Amino acid sequence: MGLPTVMRRAESGRWWWRSRGSDVSFISLADGALADQGYLRGTSPRAEGYQCEASCIDWYGNTRALFIAGRIFALSGTELIEGALTERGIDDLARVNLTEPVRR
Repeated sequence: MGLPTVMRRAESGRWWWRSRGSDVSFISLADGALADQGYLRGTSPRAEGYQCEASCIDWYGNTRALFIAGRIFALSGTELIEGALTERGIDDLARVNLTEPVRR
């Protein structure tokens, strides 16, 4: 399970119009017990001059955990992060800033 979280206490009370991407904390359930699997930290990069084409704050903390075809992703603000669950917990594999111009 992946949940949007704010690890930095100073940012926990921010207002929705100042919302940046949150982190995504992962937990697992095994033998009836929850276990912390770590988190993927969003860096909220934003390309210079980027303007939202639709609302940029439609979901809690601008963040979602996505589980697609056996893969784990975190959508955090304008960043898509791929993670992998290992023996140590969640590891960061790759990131892409969705606001960067497409390179041709």
